[in-house]
Amino acid sequence: DKNHPLGYGRIEYLRAMIVAAIVLYAGLTAFVESVKKIIHPEEPNYSAVSLIIIGSAVVVKLLLGRYVKKKGEEVNSGSLIASGSDALFDAILSASVLLSAVISFFDHFLNRGCRTSASFNPYVCATAPSMPWLMILPSYSLTW
Repeated sequence: DKNHPLGYGRIEYLRAMIVAAIVLYAGLTAFVESVKKIIHPEEPNYSAVSLIIIGSAVVVKLLLGRYVKKKGEEVNSGSLIASGSDALFDAILSASVLLSAVISFFDHFLNRGCRTSASFNPYVCATAPSMPWLMILPSYSLTW
């Protein structure tokens, strides 16, 4: 119908509600799992394969973000520029996860002293878990 090129109804509202419900469910699930992990902590266990996958994701997100942002600037599209910036920020977050996973993977080398009182090293024990945040926080303000 030429008078209604986008259809007769407003399906966009329904789709937006479905997406909002999915995002809300994901957020609540993440919150519940986080509280469970705080109450009953577990030692993270990363394999070399998972580190390779995370590293690949960082590289792909960086390349995709730069490409989309560049194309957005070429065609003067604010949404493409924002999407590229979002992908770059995702790459930064994934890089922080990779750094945390690498620290966890090599934990027996870096953090041995935190488990025994005889060779306790408070500097290593205190700073190793916070290293990803040191990387995220300065870059967070640059993406806005």
